[in-house]
Amino acid sequence: MKTIVAAVDLSETSREVLRWARLLAERFEARLKIVHVLPDLKSYTGFYLTAKPVDALQRELEIESEEKLLWLGRELLGDPKFYDVTVLIGTPPQALAKYLKSAAADLLIVGCHGHPKPEHKLFGSTAERLLKTSPCPVMTVGQELLSHA
Repeated sequence: MKTIVAAVDLSETSREVLRWARLLAERFEARLKIVHVLPDLKSYTGFYLTAKPVDALQRELEIESEEKLLWLGRELLGDPKFYDVTVLIGTPPQALAKYLKSAAADLLIVGCHGHPKPEHKLFGSTAERLLKTSPCPVMTVGQELLSHA
């Protein structure tokens, strides 16, 4: 295992994802890549978003997300020379699948919230869709164990 990708949504579950990612990256002496996916605001052109141009707003969100990734990485992983951070634009399953291929990832680590939402019945959760589309094995962390009784 040479490349591990930790996909985080910047929720509290992200901390658990990064803890596992660090543990596995150290164990396998693998390169760690931390990734966050932002929606493409241009796909919402039919909606009024702000007085700012969409491109400027998108860039601000990218910069803010990258800063948050770097802060989270420094806090939980230490020296940034041991990991990379990347902000992707698009929908998480599609953007991540493309990124995983280009990064030649050996493992994807994602968080599960365990909070059922009505739309999950129709479309499935992001983690579930990644399990189906990822070109590499997927490890999920943070999910609550639910009784099947």
